[in-house]
Amino acid sequence: MAFGLSGVYQGTNGQTFLATQGLAGCTFVAGRQCLFRLFMTAQQLAQVDTVTFSASSPGLNQPDTTFTSKAALIQEQNAPNGPSVGLIVPGFAFARAGNYTVTLSAQDAKSAVLEYTSFDLAFLPTKDLRLLVVFGIHPGVFGPTTTWYTDIQRSMLRLGSMFPVRDGVQNSLNRNTSNGLRYSIGTPCDGYVAGYYDCVYGQTRQINASLGDHVDVTVEFRPGLYAPDWNPPGDPNPGGNSGRPPAPYNDLRRASCVAGRWQGIEMTAGCVAQEIGHNFGLEPPGSPHYQDPNDPGHSKDPFITDPYAYDFVNQRLYNRQLGDTMNNTGGGAFQGVDAVVFNSYDWEYLRNGFMALDSTGSESGAIGVQGMSDINIGVYGGSTSGVGVYGESSKSGYNFGVVGKGPNAGVAAFNPNNAHAAYLASDCCAAYFVGEVAIIGHLSKSSGGFQIDHPLDPDNRYLVHSFVESSEMKNVYDGVVVLDANGEAVVELPEWFEPLNTDFRYQLTSIGSPGPTPYIAEEISNHRFKIAGGTPTMKVSWQITGVRQDAWAKAHPMQVEQEKSTDEQGYFLHPELYDAPKEKSIEQVRQSQRPL
Repeated sequence: MAFGLSGVYQGTNGQTFLATQGLAGCTFVAGRQCLFRLFMTAQQLAQVDTVTFSASSPGLNQPDTTFTSKAALIQEQNAPNGPSVGLIVPGFAFARAGNYTVTLSAQDAKSAVLEYTSFDLAFLPTKDLRLLVVFGIHPGVFGPTTTWYTDIQRSMLRLGSMFPVRDGVQNSLNRNTSNGLRYSIGTPCDGYVAGYYDCVYGQTRQINASLGDHVDVTVEFRPGLYAPDWNPPGDPNPGGNSGRPPAPYNDLRRASCVAGRWQGIEMTAGCVAQEIGHNFGLEPPGSPHYQDPNDPGHSKDPFITDPYAYDFVNQRLYNRQLGDTMNNTGGGAFQGVDAVVFNSYDWEYLRNGFMALDSTGSESGAIGVQGMSDINIGVYGGSTSGVGVYGESSKSGYNFGVVGKGPNAGVAAFNPNNAHAAYLASDCCAAYFVGEVAIIGHLSKSSGGFQIDHPLDPDNRYLVHSFVESSEMKNVYDGVVVLDANGEAVVELPEWFEPLNTDFRYQLTSIGSPGPTPYIAEEISNHRFKIAGGTPTMKVSWQITGVRQDAWAKAHPMQVEQEKSTDEQGYFLHPELYDAPKEKSIEQVRQSQRPL
């Protein structure tokens, strides 16, 4: 089994080791450096002279990597990180996404092996992040200084460690595209004039219209005007904004930060990281950290505890609680440049978001099978007894086993054998559609309804309603009519009403005041019906139901009570509702019938 998350494990020989890219629980990202620790006794640790690392990746067309380190060894005496010896392996050893077999061995001065282990790791692809930083200025009042540039440089080094990108932070675009975080500092813009957004995002447009690197997020930045340096202060505290810039630039991502040094804390890295995180959907409803009730859209958990957390920027253990950069009110983002991180859920969520960028990254060349054709099928898979083409992703979240893209349909499935053309199953959400959905045929479900942004509180809540269900294919129509001087009214219906419906049911309710009870004087005929028995000007609410009798409904009548197939008998759609174990799910039956 390949381990896919940073953490402490046991190798194939039972020996304990640590593999981490910074924080336990984070997915491994290809092209990014790793710290490996090999645990041993204190007596063995005292004898260590060298550590040998090797990694192989059959099938990835990736050359094996082997090297021995002596000067760069990281020795730790104290638990829980010790006794151990470790070393940092650069990302080029895992340049492509896929599985790697890793071997670690520690030798004494005579090259005798003191301890060793081997294990498999699974690395996921990512894309590089490209930023444009634009300083906000007020000519004659404040503008860029050496401190501003130093702050950005230090913050970018931290962001390169915080984000799930490849190794390397580069202060330029369109140079070495192997660096995971690339940024450029643009021309400063006056934030106190009407043309500010044209100045900032005009630069973004110009870069994006050129060949080479494009800007994924534009960072607007200036240090805060805090007391006591500014009297009166212009800013009470740091703050950020991830809302899109105004038209015509509202298609561009924006991370605006008033940060810098506040009350002795370097705030820029945390602020920029949080606003970039918002641009990619953090903190999402599916997160276990969703959401701070006092600060919607942010993590509810201010701190992350991981005794194995490693600071790759300063090459040391953190040895402290770390601030979740997506938390504000609990102080998470206010821990300073050297103590803020993304939680493991957000790390993976960001990686998936980055995969949609048109950037370079570790996924380049990492395709298992690729086929191209100008006139016919690029890749074809067939089987007489199993699956023709099978795609699988090794990590949950927004990873994809199969991805399709096309001018008509990204993925098309056909089955002529009176069975499923597509079978989707998940413990959470079997399918997620963005856009209109058309179904030509019957839809079965356990429940259904709509979910919208709450009309009274769209920022913070949803409003949910259920469908109205029936044992018949029933349509419902209603309206309000005002009776004439005779206490009567004729209600006109569409011409398609009777061809579509039959077996009508009626309900009438008078509105406003008690009086004679109106009734149906003439039932539906020639797409109309008549109400009588009321008083002049009485308002009457009417409701009619009809059962569908169109050609499709007649050809596909509902079977309200259905027998389960022989294979499905004794199994349940929702076994937990009948005190049955998960193994009694009908899903288990259908999974067992899927050949692999």
